Amino acid sequence: MSIRLGYGMPRGLWLVLCLAMVGLAVLTGKYLWLSIACRHWPSAPGIILLAREHQDTVQRPPRQSGRPVEFVYRAEIEYAYTVGGIAYTGTQVAFSDYAGFSGSRKAVKERLVRYVPGSAVTVYYDSANPRMSVLERRSSRDILFWPAIFTALALVCAIGFCKDWRLSTRRGWAGQG
Repeated sequence: MSIRLGYGMPRGLWLVLCLAMVGLAVLTGKYLWLSIACRHWPSAPGIILLAREHQDTVQRPPRQSGRPVEFVYRAEIEYAYTVGGIAYTGTQVAFSDYAGFSGSRKAVKERLVRYVPGSAVTVYYDSANPRMSVLERRSSRDILFWPAIFTALALVCAIGFCKDWRLSTRRGWAGQG
């Protein structure tokens, strides 16, 4: 009797999970790469056009938490800047903010205090693609967390996919003799 790593999961499910984890690792890895690359970008003066709190509603299943509705907040910020005589607008505050979320309502309010409409800011832009810009070049160690987790999960799923395949192939060969 052999032990199956797949716990009876079909290979197709392992493959779908692996591809999803690889996709998430690539997406979060892109933000990690950008947060490192933007440290060397040139800067241009800019101005804040819009700064407001945005609230999203998240529905939770009743058994998951006591509250079926939860709120997620983000700071919606838009700024303008000029590079080489061409005007651009941007919305990215920091690449360490996945999907633009700043965290708690308190964190959003703190960010909005720093970016008041009409105020002057320094905008960092990619000289090869000036449309790509950011206001904050800082990055925290937290930005390493998600790419590492998704890469590890992709590896586990790949092992599950391959191990399950090998076991089922061996059973197939064993029954053919």
